[in-house]
Amino acid sequence: MQTGSRVSFNQWYQTNWVDTHVDLMTQITQDTGILWGFGTGEQGEKYRIAPSLKLGFLTQLHPSANSILSLSFTTTFGGKLSEKPCQADYGDLGTFSVNCRLAAGEMAPEETLKYLANAKPESQHLWLNYRVTF
Repeated sequence: MQTGSRVSFNQWYQTNWVDTHVDLMTQITQDTGILWGFGTGEQGEKYRIAPSLKLGFLTQLHPSANSILSLSFTTTFGGKLSEKPCQADYGDLGTFSVNCRLAAGEMAPEETLKYLANAKPESQHLWLNYRVTF
């Protein structure tokens, strides 16, 4: 706002639904299963988290009577975070498309656009676990 007054981000970065993830396993054998799940996504006026789908597997071995060696792998599709710009009024300089979070800084308005969030989540996870009970 050209008057220099405070601008609240609440309306732009709040949502009625928080990105929720559900992870499940379908057992195939006593020691093997399919891992699957989903994320619902989330959206506010100035950002969006896309829905996601997770797929993977889990298997385990029993090297001894009191130990378990397990291996699991998952991959996630979707879930990208993206941010939208704002229109900022700089008075005599004009109105510019800017990164909402950086509009009040010393950076040139057009330079702030380089810093809009545009991120993919970690998409693959590999776990190796060894457990001994005694």
